[in-house]
Amino acid sequence: MKTYKAKKSKFIHYLLAIFALLSGVGMYSMFSEGKTVGILALLPLILFLWIYFDTGYKTDTTYLYYRSAFIDGRIEISKIVQLHVGKTMWSGLKPAISSGGIIIKYSKYDEIYIAPQDNDKFVNDLLTLNPKIKVVTSG
Repeated sequence: MKTYKAKKSKFIHYLLAIFALLSGVGMYSMFSEGKTVGILALLPLILFLWIYFDTGYKTDTTYLYYRSAFIDGRIEISKIVQLHVGKTMWSGLKPAISSGGIIIKYSKYDEIYIAPQDNDKFVNDLLTLNPKIKVVTSG
């Protein structure tokens, strides 16, 4: 099974810093205002860290597996029809935390957006498993 790390944009790193700062303020208020306020301030940071560290992709000979916190699933590689490389999907299923990834069209009408660190390696590995996949690159 091959594992692919998710690409993480600079914007995501800035958000992480902001959430950490706000959670620090929440921790301070936990000691001065009460535990409930501090715990509520930590919840967004915990959710964000879960998404940040748990987003990734795996392939075996049959399936592409994706995971991003509470979003996970698998796609049968033989059902992948088309890959749009370098494009960003702004709505729909997006287990990704960066732009400029890959839109995967599979089955008849299904699509998903992922953003591995190395699009080219990911596409080449999928083409090795299913050479019938049509690849479209965005300029």
